[in-house]
Amino acid sequence: MAKSIVIEFDEDGDCSIDGQGFVGPECDKALSEIETALGQTTDRAKKPEYTQPRRAGASRRRATGQR
Repeated sequence: MAKSIVIEFDEDGDCSIDGQGFVGPECDKALSEIETALGQTTDRAKKPEYTQPRRAGASRRRATGQR
């Protein structure tokens, strides 16, 4: 799945940010600058994808130093 960030504004000017296609803490990292720029965060929830393991191939290459 491609990674994307969806920002939605309601009629009161409040907004929500949704990271799609991210796994684990990479979502936090991707959204943090946008979150800071938009102002105070009032609510945060982790989706089930947050706890999914990364692809085995990616961690195996990183662990063995292969690219």
